[in-house]
Amino acid sequence: MQHKVYGVTGSTVPDWMAAPPAAQAPPAQADEKRPQRTLRNKSTSREEALPASVAAELDEAESALAARNLVEAIRSARHSLYERKTARASSILTRAYCFQGDLGAAKAELGHVAASDRARVIKACHSAGMDL
Repeated sequence: MQHKVYGVTGSTVPDWMAAPPAAQAPPAQADEKRPQRTLRNKSTSREEALPASVAAELDEAESALAARNLVEAIRSARHSLYERKTARASSILTRAYCFQGDLGAAKAELGHVAASDRARVIKACHSAGMDL
C-alpha cells in the first residue's frame, strides 16, 4: 500500500488534521501601532464644542424659558436642532413642555436629556406640577 503525501511538510497526514503550530508571540510592532488610551478628566464636558450659531440659539431659548416665554423657548430650541442635536436643547424643550402642561411631549423629550442634567430637569418639572 502506498501512502499519499500531503501539504508542504510532506507528511502522510492532511494539513487540516495535523496539530496546530505552536503559538507564536505577537510581534513587538503590533503594540506600537495600537493607540494609547487617554484618561479623561471627569470635570471635562463630554459634549463637543458647539458652533456659535447653535450656542446663541440655545442661550436665547434659555433666556426665553427663564422669562416664561414658552413659545419662543420651544421655537429657538427646535431651530437649534436643525444644525446639531444636543442634550441641552432637549433639556430646554423638556422643561418648556412641563411648564406648558404637555406630559407626553415632556416624557418623550426626557429620554434625550443628558444623565448629568436629568435630575435638574425632573426637579423643574416637578415644581411646575408635572411628575415625569
